[in-house]
Amino acid sequence: MARFCDLPESLVIEILLWLPADYLITLKCVSKWWYGIINDPTFVANHLEYTKKRSSTSILFKYLCCHEETRKNIDVKKLLTVSNNDIHSFKIDEDVSIPRFCKRNEHWTGPLGAQCNGFLCIADNDEGAIMLCNPVTKQSKVLSTSCIVQDGFRKTDFLGFGYDSRANDYKIIRVVSFQVDEFIYLRTGPSRAELYSLRADSWREIKGMEMEMGRCMDSEEEAYCGGVYYWLVRGTDKAKIIAFDMCKEEFHTIQMPDEMQRLDLRMNLAVWNESVAVLMYPMWLPRLEDPGIPYILMWVMSKGSPTWTMHQTIRLCKNIRGPLAFWKDDELLLDDKNYRVVSYNLHTQRFVDLPLENVMWCRATVFVKTLVPLNL
Repeated sequence: MARFCDLPESLVIEILLWLPADYLITLKCVSKWWYGIINDPTFVANHLEYTKKRSSTSILFKYLCCHEETRKNIDVKKLLTVSNNDIHSFKIDEDVSIPRFCKRNEHWTGPLGAQCNGFLCIADNDEGAIMLCNPVTKQSKVLSTSCIVQDGFRKTDFLGFGYDSRANDYKIIRVVSFQVDEFIYLRTGPSRAELYSLRADSWREIKGMEMEMGRCMDSEEEAYCGGVYYWLVRGTDKAKIIAFDMCKEEFHTIQMPDEMQRLDLRMNLAVWNESVAVLMYPMWLPRLEDPGIPYILMWVMSKGSPTWTMHQTIRLCKNIRGPLAFWKDDELLLDDKNYRVVSYNLHTQRFVDLPLENVMWCRATVFVKTLVPLNL
């Protein structure tokens, strides 16, 4: 019987490409030969493409959980892997480890953060600190300070992270404004934007910001799709979407039709079928008696043009607080009023409980386990 080491190198590489990134990290210790193969930039790039085609999906959750003994809220970050895209076949990985990166907090307790190709972009807006990390490879990098210097209290209005396929570079776009102090929201000037390049390891200011930006209030109101980062903003008049193209390094505004200008509904941005979608649903206030969330209106933006189509109305039971994210084209993660997370199938209209307990507040995103290094 032939041994594995006697197989042709091309066949060994083909086999390794189908293994998850965390498995490959441990295999690097087997031999110098395997270490060299797994660290090779071509192998890393090919493995990323294979991973995106794989039938299993990983979902990163960040949520507040009430500790049973101390009755205190604790911040939890877990990775759930769904095998063969069958929601009944899943496993919870151990807690995702995020290193300390700012002086004020011992641990990261902010929003979920933007993610792209296995990287998490995490920001502490109070200190202005930003860190990139790959939880699989355990690599992390605290970025250099901003290139924008101005008097006044600095406030981050927008933060986006994505991949420039033309330059093979990862970029962070940050829009900041300055106000009189931390508590008086009186701007001392227009918003300014700066762009960080991982390849160059530096910031530079982006000129020509002539649009009224507004402000993105929550991580639910932003999304990354097809090399473009999107923020849903509510300005002085109507809701709109601000988009930033990572390749062109340009901002543009996407208007929304009057039918979507509903003050009585919340709006979340989501990625569905490689398109940008807006999920609109009634607000839920925990201290008021309400009928729950009987529906979600799903609007989808056409690819290549800023036109919107009312895709469908998703009918739900009254125990749902709101949508979290699509993890498949027909599977939507939902936040439950009973402190659970459920997956809802748009076709069968069936709910499946996920193994997360005492979830008081939750964010979720599809996450890709990769070998991509921080040193491009």
